[in-house]
Amino acid sequence: MIRTLIVDDEYLVRQGLIHILPWSSHNMTIVGEADNGESALEFLESNEIDLLITDITMPVMGGFDLLRKVRTKHPRLLSVVLTCHQEFQFVQEALKLGALDYMVKTQLEKERVEEVLQRITNRIQQLQAIQVGSEDSPVTTAPLSAPINWGMLLMAKTELPHAAKLLLSQWSGAGLFQVKNNAWFLPRRESTVEVVESERVWEQMDSVHWEVVVVNEIEPFHPGEVSARLSAFLERDWFYEYEHGKQTYYISWAHLRPAKDTRGAGGLKKEAHSEWEKIWHRFSWVYDQSAWQTFRTELLKAKPAHEDILRLAATTVEGWGELLKGDLYEPWKKRLRKATSWQECEQVLGEIRQSLMAAASKLHLSKEVSMSVLQAIDYMRRGMKSGMNQEDVAQKVNISRGYFSKCFKDMVGQPFNELMKQFRIRKAEELLTTTTMPVYRIAEQAGFQDERYFSKVFRDNVGLLPSEYRSSRIGSGAGV
Repeated sequence: MIRTLIVDDEYLVRQGLIHILPWSSHNMTIVGEADNGESALEFLESNEIDLLITDITMPVMGGFDLLRKVRTKHPRLLSVVLTCHQEFQFVQEALKLGALDYMVKTQLEKERVEEVLQRITNRIQQLQAIQVGSEDSPVTTAPLSAPINWGMLLMAKTELPHAAKLLLSQWSGAGLFQVKNNAWFLPRRESTVEVVESERVWEQMDSVHWEVVVVNEIEPFHPGEVSARLSAFLERDWFYEYEHGKQTYYISWAHLRPAKDTRGAGGLKKEAHSEWEKIWHRFSWVYDQSAWQTFRTELLKAKPAHEDILRLAATTVEGWGELLKGDLYEPWKKRLRKATSWQECEQVLGEIRQSLMAAASKLHLSKEVSMSVLQAIDYMRRGMKSGMNQEDVAQKVNISRGYFSKCFKDMVGQPFNELMKQFRIRKAEELLTTTTMPVYRIAEQAGFQDERYFSKVFRDNVGLLPSEYRSSRIGSGAGV
């Protein structure tokens, strides 16, 4: 029998549940009762329990706090929430804390009770390898968790309609638990993933609202370990796995690294200058398809945090503003900043590559010279603090100063010193808006000779002194 503890602060409710519900018909027996979470924990210290059914709102210690402590002190104990609430978010909070299912006090009619208890029993039989010698014999103390062979990670693409939320609540009886705000995992115990196609869950899903990752060959880890690895997968790897228009993905458990793994998304330790970063800053990938493929291969091997690649791509493209004149420049920047997948980022970079190659062809510049100008812009953007000048940059890209000056102006549309000034002003604006750094330090960071000269150049170009600009930005709510 499934030994059950009832926890509710209302005596009459407890007695009604204990004596009216058909527990024995579902292989359950009530072995104890408690009027709050604290009393329940005391009972659990000296009694063997298989199932905890608890109210949520109680004095001394409520149901949510009880579930949290049970997860730590009694991780094998299964639980069901007893509540007056049926709101989706309320139920999901209980499920996140490990509850198998929920029972609504106001819906305990005979037919509904039979359905709920049977659902709970089925769920327990799935989660526990319960071995019953006879109707009155206790559950054995053998390992309780049946191995999870595979499962489905269900991810909501949009705000879910009410019908989908009801389905989630329904699937909770089959072991569904929440991984993140918009993602749930449904563990399965069949031996092969092909049965996915015939799953009731699969049939009820609408591809407009869902993406599914089938995880196979799962090792017998605790559900908490599964949840942690899936959460890490969504944070670190999903950016690279996602393909527009694809609904179903298949990965193995070995693909999901431990949550405490501090390596990059691809499992590689982050180096000061990884190979994909070195290739990026050479910019041969802009004009040479084989170099682009090499960059792409190295990037997907390393799988850096998606924030890193998006930030690098967006800031680099911002430096090419004068090269990418036209109506597409601002949309490109915005799309890079907001990209949700590498596929999307790659598409934007492909469009930018085509634009830059067309511009170089129109100017009759060689790939080598065009690449050198892009490298020069990158040096300018990253090295403005050092106070570098045109001669320094020309030397870095191995072009004579005179030829560099001509090619730079032809390709960019303005002299080196003018673009350098724009970079420095833009950097100063950023620091004035996002930091509390004093003005003289901002002048240094932006590569100006001194604070007085910086203030003059800034006012001539922006129309305000640095201090006035900072005050105006803070006043508008845009600053720190």
